[in-house]
Amino acid sequence: MDVEKLAEEVLEGIRIVVESSCDPGNLKELENNAIKLFAYYEENNFEIDYEVEVALLDYDRQDEISELINDSPWDGIGDNPTDCVELLEIIFKYIYPLESGFGLVLACNPNTPNKILWELAKSDFQTEEHATTQSIAEYTSDSDLLDFLSSNSHGGTKWMVAKNPAASTHTLDKLASDSGLNMPNWGDIDSEMFVQYQVIDNPNTSVEALKKIADGTYAISGSRSVEFLEALNLEFQELAKSELQSRNS
Repeated sequence: MDVEKLAEEVLEGIRIVVESSCDPGNLKELENNAIKLFAYYEENNFEIDYEVEVALLDYDRQDEISELINDSPWDGIGDNPTDCVELLEIIFKYIYPLESGFGLVLACNPNTPNKILWELAKSDFQTEEHATTQSIAEYTSDSDLLDFLSSNSHGGTKWMVAKNPAASTHTLDKLASDSGLNMPNWGDIDSEMFVQYQVIDNPNTSVEALKKIADGTYAISGSRSVEFLEALNLEFQELAKSELQSRNS
């Protein structure tokens, strides 16, 4: 079997399906090729050939496929994402198992079925700047899924949960005492990068949780300097008081 050619045909098949507006015949041909590719690697303990990496699975190809299905480079979403659910299911079933990075691509698409997002929510895939679970938390409107992700160990995921307007009061109140950071860059750490900042800023957070931040009950602690933590907690307490005043006015 010429797996490199098969991988190239799968990539081209994705392009054709998108351009043909989810034509059933094109979908079937893509699915057949994707099944063959998956079966080959399943038989070979998922040891991926370099040629297939380059043809279908590396970062450049992930970016290319993201442009096709999300109308945006990898880990983003544009104005015209595909609504071809069958295509998204094919990628999840037969391509994602070969390369976990495709989970992040699928997580960004607003038409990815919820049952797939729940499976992807178990992923531990992350890059230096982003994670699959972080993208789900950013784009989903499923409050139950957001609640599940609020316990994720990845700081950027919890940060996105706290920022999401679909997060429930119950979920935000759980996160109110969280001292986690969004994945920091190599520069200074900004207060907006903390989970608790986003909890304060989210209108679904309860008055009770805001009061506990405002009175210092939910003070941030950690390995940073005493001066940094004191200034941070003072800022968050003032922000929480301001939000409480705004709600009372």
